[in-house]
Amino acid sequence: MLKTEEQMDLRARITRGESIRGLSRATGLSRNTVRKYIRNDAPITKRKTGPKRAEKLDPFKPYIVARLETATPERVPVAGLFREIKERGYLGGLTRVKQFVRGRKRPYSSAELIEPLPSRGMSLTLGRC
Repeated sequence: MLKTEEQMDLRARITRGESIRGLSRATGLSRNTVRKYIRNDAPITKRKTGPKRAEKLDPFKPYIVARLETATPERVPVAGLFREIKERGYLGGLTRVKQFVRGRKRPYSSAELIEPLPSRGMSLTLGRC
């Protein structure tokens, strides 16, 4: 399915008198695809997103969030969290837990940031043999 802008562009160009073959060459679409979108008189609409599906991690999210908040200022290793929720009945994988925790990480405080070393010019000294 073409994006809304692409559909509008095709319709505008055909009304200016461009040929289907010319549009096909210019856009890289097949002539049949160009014909399909030109002949379709339906208004251009965007696809609707479907309802959010339940995930295996959903029942454990409140527990993970609570564990992350109680561990402040320390950080909890994700592997440890994974083990804990696995014992509580989680059937999913580690990657999904990592993705969720990554989105929930708190920003570093100024005390945790390490000051970078002053930059030095890269000088290469070669000894003579």
